[in-house]
Amino acid sequence: MARQIQSKKSINLALVCGDGAPISGLLTTFRNVIDLISNSPNCPELISLPIATDLGYSWRPDKVAFFPRGPKETLYPSWLSVTDTTPVSYPEYGEELLRIRREVSQSEELTPEQRKLLHERIGAISAPYQQYFETWFEEKKIDWVCAVNMTLSDAVPVTNALHRAAEKRWGKGRPGGVLFWDHDLMKSCAVHEKNERVYPIRPNEFTPVPQAVPWHTWAVVSDVLFPETLLYPTELRASVVPNVLPILQKSDTEVRDQDLFSRFLSDFEILDGVNNGRPILLCPNRIFPVKGIEISIQVLAAIKSASMQRDLTQPYLLIFGDLEEDPEYAAELQALVRDAGLTDDIRFLGGVPLCSGIKGSKVVLDEKDLLCLAAASHGGVIYTPNTKDVESVGLGPALASIAGIPCVVSEFNALRQVYGDDLHCVLLDNISRESFDVAAKLLVNLMKISRLGSEDDSQRETWSKMVEHNKSLMLKKFPQRPWKGLLLRLARQGGIDEDVALQAQAALGLPGGISRI
Repeated sequence: MARQIQSKKSINLALVCGDGAPISGLLTTFRNVIDLISNSPNCPELISLPIATDLGYSWRPDKVAFFPRGPKETLYPSWLSVTDTTPVSYPEYGEELLRIRREVSQSEELTPEQRKLLHERIGAISAPYQQYFETWFEEKKIDWVCAVNMTLSDAVPVTNALHRAAEKRWGKGRPGGVLFWDHDLMKSCAVHEKNERVYPIRPNEFTPVPQAVPWHTWAVVSDVLFPETLLYPTELRASVVPNVLPILQKSDTEVRDQDLFSRFLSDFEILDGVNNGRPILLCPNRIFPVKGIEISIQVLAAIKSASMQRDLTQPYLLIFGDLEEDPEYAAELQALVRDAGLTDDIRFLGGVPLCSGIKGSKVVLDEKDLLCLAAASHGGVIYTPNTKDVESVGLGPALASIAGIPCVVSEFNALRQVYGDDLHCVLLDNISRESFDVAAKLLVNLMKISRLGSEDDSQRETWSKMVEHNKSLMLKKFPQRPWKGLLLRLARQGGIDEDVALQAQAALGLPGGISRI
């Protein structure tokens, strides 16, 4: 009797993220990617849920609050199944990982004997991680792995293990493989700790990179990164697949769940202020020094002064990040807030989850709902990186644009490369004290104009045109089609039925043929 071929309607995807944090812009963007399927009417599921996920807690000892099993309290969406497995554990394990990261970054200073020993130390950690990945992939029947920022050298033993486990699973022709999805690369991510680069300028003998093998696919998030990929020791060419922004319809910028939003505002003790007209400004960044949150705090001080001069209500600033991610930097920020007299004006949100809900005893809101609050209160966004050569995209201006609110942004290298010269925003020169005052006055004026009936018709019309221009610009700069095509390609190469692929192709609005992203 002939064996019946089993129909395959969707693929099993695993998410492996090298950031070692429960919340990040990378994960929010991943959620937006997954939403492309559910937001397309009549589109088949394509990806089975929940998605098996490892957020890198066990190999990022620099994320002290989350190493090695993650945060004490979590709020993961139902479509993620996050593991807290620790394949390696011994008293000096965290210190060893940090030593390896430092030596990999400064490998040119090592002697031949030290290089040999470093390879052995990397291998000692790689072996149990390889076994872990192999077992995990088999148990979850994984077709594709989405490996986020795993090309960076934060934990080369784990990246090495991922490469080897992938070759063992897919190297003999099994459908599927690994999508290396890089938001940062080594040279352009110029992060320093204690005056030393965290990442090497270029890949070296210790840093595995995507290769031209059938089970590797490589995508970077912007044209800014693509030239650097050409310098990597590989024949594989990366594709530029722009980030996907959250979809905000007009109704999404209106407060929908009054009770949820009121509880959130009450939990953070700002409900009365917002009800009395205080706008909400967002700082959409983690607690990470290169994000320049100290600059955003200084901008708020200038905005508060400008608002008082015009007898306007003073805004609140909601900072997305979790103070536990970098306690030393967090202490500096809290001291700055106190010294600037802004304690009543700033709230640290403790991280912004992938979905709104209850975390412990508090209401937490996701990125879309926070944008909704900022828009409903006629607020804005403050986005002020303090290092020009770290951000490869910088989504702060994009988030402000889709919500129809103004944005103060400091100059960074990728700003013009990603957004061009047509973005309407308030530019800040964070070196100039005068620039803070000018930027603050401009933002306060835009927030005032954005209130219906608050200014004359010509100003209101000019503002409306700026909003619509920015929204249209985001559609061009962050198109959905590349990711839709990549999702369809992964599903097809993962072995889904062709009739399902054709149905998805039509629902996603893609042309005929396999997308060549």
